[in-house]
Amino acid sequence: MLSDLADPLLGELGFEMETRDLLEHIELKLPPLPAEQASTHPKDWQQLLLTGASGYFGAYLLLELLNRTEADIYCLIRASSNEEARGRLLSNLYQHKPQLDFNPKRLHALAGDLDKPHLGLDHHNYQRLASQIDAIYHAGALVNFAHSFNSLKKTNVEGLKEIFYFASQGKQKAVELISSLHIFSSNHLMGKGIIYEDEVIEKVPSLIGGYGQSRWVAEGIAKLARRQGLRVRIYRPSIIGGDSETGLSNEKDALCRLFKGCIQVGAVPNLSASLNIVPADYAAKAVVALSMLPTLNETYHIVSHAATPLSKLFAWLKEMGYQLEELDYERWRKQIAQEDNALYPLLPIISHLSASAAIGMESPHFDDSLCRERLALQLIICPQVDKELIQHYLRAMVKSGFIPAISSNREAHAGQRDAHG
Repeated sequence: MLSDLADPLLGELGFEMETRDLLEHIELKLPPLPAEQASTHPKDWQQLLLTGASGYFGAYLLLELLNRTEADIYCLIRASSNEEARGRLLSNLYQHKPQLDFNPKRLHALAGDLDKPHLGLDHHNYQRLASQIDAIYHAGALVNFAHSFNSLKKTNVEGLKEIFYFASQGKQKAVELISSLHIFSSNHLMGKGIIYEDEVIEKVPSLIGGYGQSRWVAEGIAKLARRQGLRVRIYRPSIIGGDSETGLSNEKDALCRLFKGCIQVGAVPNLSASLNIVPADYAAKAVVALSMLPTLNETYHIVSHAATPLSKLFAWLKEMGYQLEELDYERWRKQIAQEDNALYPLLPIISHLSASAAIGMESPHFDDSLCRERLALQLIICPQVDKELIQHYLRAMVKSGFIPAISSNREAHAGQRDAHG
């Protein structure tokens, strides 16, 4: 059985959970929607609310909204004051685009909190914004693959309810919800073949990890919001990679940790799994471009056309000059199971990854036909995730100091060999 291949600890954490045990968390009761409705055509939107703008992908969404619209953008930032919130927002923004040129009067930072009632805003600001905002881009979420559903629920589930409640106040607002393909993180879907954008998520029997579980519940709540009259579009990006132009990556994410963790131990695992990686700048362009269409309640997969085998990622890493031994999974896993290894926090999800690979089952292909059809009319195409792009990311990680330069890596491993005789 698959569970035999995973850590005993996973069962204690409730790492894989049947979706029927999550149904009780899918509930939403909105007040009657206001008669006044924000314009149904996105080109008329003048006031936007963005959550998650202090994060990696949120910064790219903000950049696209600044470039593609003329709207004022209000960003909800966890901070003690609006001044602190603005400082955090601008610091994150200029880290991604140092030469950014925009009208600062269009950007408004709000000290708030998804974990609190009324988004952490005082009564006056909440009511004022409720009467002004035309649409909400909700990218705010707690992303942690080692945490349980209960530890993520407050932000990823209750926070979304607060967003929908806000959308129903003052004037009715559209909600552009950034979800994730992790709602399909299930061993039961291995070998399925194709998962379409209109897949019935209620048919997924179980889910791996609190993050995927929280996203699945959130989408269930989004469906309730639609039934109660709100306009909600859902975007499901796959693994968000670096910027295809600058190479800048989110060095806290799983992909960067995978590269760093392997370099730290000088070894890669022999696994047959594949990862669908989508460049961050393309994903943001796709979301904003799709959100500008006068469509209602659609769901889109924001993905690369093909997944990339781990064997290719590791081969491209080796071609950079890193000395990496290929090990069977168990030997490799024992090496990364050290607290100072970048992959240590991800051991639970890695155990399930290996379980799927061990029985030789392929991950499903995520169809993005509707997304590509809509974007083709705007000449927006996903860059190919190939050796050139991955090594572009790796060179940026070397430049930032996240991973060692090749010469340093060779010296470190030469020293290890000397130490062992």
